Amino acid sequence: SVIEALSFSVPVVASDWRGLADLVEHEVSGLLLPDPSPPRVADALARLAGDEALRQRFAVASAERFEARYGARALARTLATLYDLPLERLVAGIPGEAA
Repeated sequence: SVIEALSFSVPVVASDWRGLADLVEHEVSGLLLPDPSPPRVADALARLAGDEALRQRFAVASAERFEARYGARALARTLATLYDLPLERLVAGIPGEAA
C-alpha cells in the first residue's frame, strides 16, 4: 500500500485518485499521475530509475510524511485526543468540576 511505501521511504508512483493526493505530495514524496496509462507509468518509473537524487529526495520526504501522519508520536497524539475528548465532556457535566 501507499502508506507502507511511505513508511519504508520508498518513492511512490500512483494515480491521482481517491485520496492518494492526501498521502503522496506530487513532486515532493512521489509522483501522482492524472492519467495512469501504461506509457505514463513507464515514463514516471523511468524518470525515477534514472535520477538517484530525485529518488533520495522523495525517500526523505516520504519518511517525514509517514512519521508526521502515522508515526508513533502522531498515533499517540491521536489516541490522547480520543481519550481526552470524552473525559472533558464527562468532567464538564459534573457539578463543581472545571473542564
